Amino acid sequence: MKRKCIGLFSGLMCGLAVLAVSGCGAGEDGSDASLQEPVAAESTKTDELTTSEEETTAAPDKKEESAASGVSETEEFDDTQVYDAVLQRFYELISEGGNDECDFGEGERGVWELAVGMETDDVLEQTGYAVQDISGDGIPELLIGYIAGEEDMIRGNCIYAVYTCQDYTPYLVLEGWYRNAYYYLGEGRFFNTGSESAFCSIFGTYQMTADGTDLNCEDFWYTGMKENDSSEMEFYYNTSGDTESADSEKLEISDDEFWQIEETLKKQAISLELTPFSSFAAAQGNAGTTQEALVHAEWAEEIQPEWSGYETFTADEGEYAAGVVFTSEKTVRDFKLTALTMREVDDQGNITFDASTIYTLDVLTPDHPLIVQMSLPETIPMYGISYRVNEDDETVRCFTVQISGKDGSLLLEETDW
Repeated sequence: MKRKCIGLFSGLMCGLAVLAVSGCGAGEDGSDASLQEPVAAESTKTDELTTSEEETTAAPDKKEESAASGVSETEEFDDTQVYDAVLQRFYELISEGGNDECDFGEGERGVWELAVGMETDDVLEQTGYAVQDISGDGIPELLIGYIAGEEDMIRGNCIYAVYTCQDYTPYLVLEGWYRNAYYYLGEGRFFNTGSESAFCSIFGTYQMTADGTDLNCEDFWYTGMKENDSSEMEFYYNTSGDTESADSEKLEISDDEFWQIEETLKKQAISLELTPFSSFAAAQGNAGTTQEALVHAEWAEEIQPEWSGYETFTADEGEYAAGVVFTSEKTVRDFKLTALTMREVDDQGNITFDASTIYTLDVLTPDHPLIVQMSLPETIPMYGISYRVNEDDETVRCFTVQISGKDGSLLLEETDW
């Protein structure tokens, strides 16, 4: 993630030999109708493709047995515990305001696009979330979407991300953005529309699997450039969701008939009742501090009087090294400071690191922080921290240490090495 570098601190703590710093509850829908039947490759007819909204069909049957979710049927599902970290990350992404130099994580592209193009307060009001079981397996999903006024109902149904739970961990099922938009049709079904290139527009319908972890294509349409004539488009259909499928059928229909299919599907989208992210903090109430907030990183400008003591460590003595203090709101265990080396970057800009532990503490307590001397680069993180919250919980939370491009403050961003 690109960050703007700020001035570094020197002469941090006199008297110390070295300073340390590591370095939609369902609403009203536009129409209850759906396309009559998936279009068979050997029997497509124009009138079948432009079926009127009065013709309907039942959604495909779901599997009777779902895959293991990590939550037993008799155990109460705590969506606050499971999804709070995801919601906190989206809230922070919006609150940071977004900018052209800001990166975004998996599942966050659609909300990031809004944060870049709109005022922060507007995004907090017009982006929201809902937790409901749309797969029907007894495990509620988390949906992130756009809240719009009556004048913008089509976009109001837009879903940016859907998560389910696997082994008590959020699992991303789908991600939508401006050129790859999803709309909820009800009964675990989604409509998707977007484009793969200037000559290839796509749209189709998908059914969530019985365990909520994937989407199966029902019907899929796309456009292609006519061979030897780029001024004309051709239209195709399949049930694989793949523009390269050998099973695709070329449709002998007009432009108007083709785009009427998309319009018919759009009208089936329903509005979800979403809680705006402007209410996120209040919605948390006194439920407790999220795991991301347990440990904080700040520039170590002075020693706080409430500290009964502190640990120090020098990760970097270079010209640009500065002091960073790590404090905790409650005792955390197996605290580790890690040196990070970038290994690879995928097509979405996600970085994979090689990690090497350079300092450890059995516990980090509120009155006994850690001060580390380190250098923080402008772009690629060089340091991370990790810890466990509970003595009997083996779950390890990992974060990179970075500088905010908005105000120069320090950020701990959760990640996987």
